[in-house]
Amino acid sequence: MASTPISQYHDSDMQMFHKGHFSDVVVKCGDRAWMLHKSILASRSKWFSKVIKDQAGGPSCNLVTIKMCGPNVAEVILRYIYGGTTEFHHLNEPAGDGAVLLMYTKVHPAARYFGLPTLANLCLDKVHTNLNLIAAQLRGDLPTGGGEKAPLVQAVTKAIRNFYAYDHEVVKKFSDIGLLRAEFVHFVCDVWEILRRDREFLAFMRKEVPNFALDVGRTWQKPEGEHQEPDRCPGV
Repeated sequence: MASTPISQYHDSDMQMFHKGHFSDVVVKCGDRAWMLHKSILASRSKWFSKVIKDQAGGPSCNLVTIKMCGPNVAEVILRYIYGGTTEFHHLNEPAGDGAVLLMYTKVHPAARYFGLPTLANLCLDKVHTNLNLIAAQLRGDLPTGGGEKAPLVQAVTKAIRNFYAYDHEVVKKFSDIGLLRAEFVHFVCDVWEILRRDREFLAFMRKEVPNFALDVGRTWQKPEGEHQEPDRCPGV
């Protein structure tokens, strides 16, 4: 099947992303650096547009440093900007149960931060789908990959730990960050009869993420009927 004009443009942009041809800006994050293009970045991301305009003519006008996330998440953001790709398998993330859930949990706040609501919505949907799958496996409605349920709880634990490790002062202005938090709260409420017997998970909630424990408690205290699925964030 012949490629569409849009896909051809994306393919060309991805070649520029990989090879750095005609680069006029270096984007750095941690120990990684990419030779990229101001026009592409500024036209597709509100954050890059503002940074590039603010630095125009200054001593660091050809360098943009990303501090909000790690290099792996930054690469997801940049690949999405250049090619619209949402495949994360190329990243050096831990394999096994929960790797997908963890990565989408990492990318969602970053997508909102960089002004990419479509990617943020996709991440939110993927988190929702993965948590529903894990809940069904914990209840025994679906088989688990290795027959063990502990790795499933550990996967959710890692994702919650990562989410609450974010600097929420940086991302709190995005209303849908609360929607991601709500997905985890709803999951815990849904399978609480299972999780309440897991001493490690209870210790995790009490010692590492007390704010999350409070969120769960507040949800339990709501009158019946108020515990609803969160809405999705609007696009632009």
